This record gives sequence, structure tokens and C-alpha cells, in this order.
Amino acid sequence: MAMNQGDRKTRSMRRKKDSLRDPVCGMMVDARENAIVYQQMHFAFCSLQCKERFLQTPHLYIGQGGHKAPKQEGQAVYKQRLLKLDKSLTPEMAETVLDNVQAM
Repeated sequence: MAMNQGDRKTRSMRRKKDSLRDPVCGMMVDARENAIVYQQMHFAFCSLQCKERFLQTPHLYIGQGGHKAPKQEGQAVYKQRLLKLDKSLTPEMAETVLDNVQAM
């Protein structure tokens, strides 16, 4: 049984209505996928990684206290990683690592 154009349009509208934009990566996702309610707002995420990143630093994505989030301002939001070393770096090694990271 073939769908007519009206059925396709209704189905497409329903899909858009049931979709939300992942605040972390910007991908359109099902509103029930990895969903949470945060500060009385509903959010959905494409993956657990995006959900966890949001929960760690929600202010980067939705702002706080009347201030827009960096992402809302069009600024890039970068991941931050902590490195655990087996032994301390010498001051020279630490400077080299810092220079290389800053050059990225």
C-alpha cells in the first residue's frame, strides 16, 4: 500500500515534533533517546557520551543566571581531559608538553 503525499507530510511533521536537538553535538534525536529533565527542561542526547558531557558542565550548553552559554554565543566548546602520569614531569618536560598542547 503506497503512502500519499498527505500521509508522508503528516509522518514527517510527527517525526519533527518528536525530535529534539542534542545540546552538545547539535544532532537531531528522538525526544525519548537518552532523555533527562534538567532545571524543568527536557533534553535528549544522541549518545551516553553527550549526555554525560552535558551533565558534567551543563552551563556550557544552556547558560546560567541570565547569561548565554558559550555554545549559544557560537563559541566552540572543547573537551577537557585530565592526564594521570606514573611519575612527575621535569620542569623542562612540563614546559614542552604545555607548549605542544597550546599549539594545537
